[in-house]
Amino acid sequence: MLEQKLMDDMKDAMRAGEQARLDTIRMLRAELLKLKKDGSGRTEISDEEVIKVLNSYAKKVKESVEQFTSGGRAEMAAQAAAELKIVEAYLPQQLSEEELAALVKDAVAASGAAGPKELGKAMKEATAKAAGRVDGKRLSEAVRMALGV
Repeated sequence: MLEQKLMDDMKDAMRAGEQARLDTIRMLRAELLKLKKDGSGRTEISDEEVIKVLNSYAKKVKESVEQFTSGGRAEMAAQAAAELKIVEAYLPQQLSEEELAALVKDAVAASGAAGPKELGKAMKEATAKAAGRVDGKRLSEAVRMALGV
């Protein structure tokens, strides 16, 4: 389970004195704790939910890197980039362009979407098939191209 791996890696980072890795994993665990305490009363979360949280966190950090870079704060951008690398180590391997094209083709066929008006149906199917292995923006662009939007 991915959540347990985070816990084990946090302990390893503490023992090894890897402060940057420890801080990043603690932030990830805090995000997961927010999800657990959403009022549903559950104590366990699935790996799919963990991946969603990790993807969301990675997206925030990517935006931080861009903002720091455009703001001329190279040191902060480097820190955020290092944090992003740690987070990405827990995410599934991202799809290549060829794999993405094949996934989108299958999703469009499975959804029965024939044109721009059925973009939502195709996106729903493609998102389910991608399961966190591709950035939402990249997936959306691929589906739009496939439907000729």
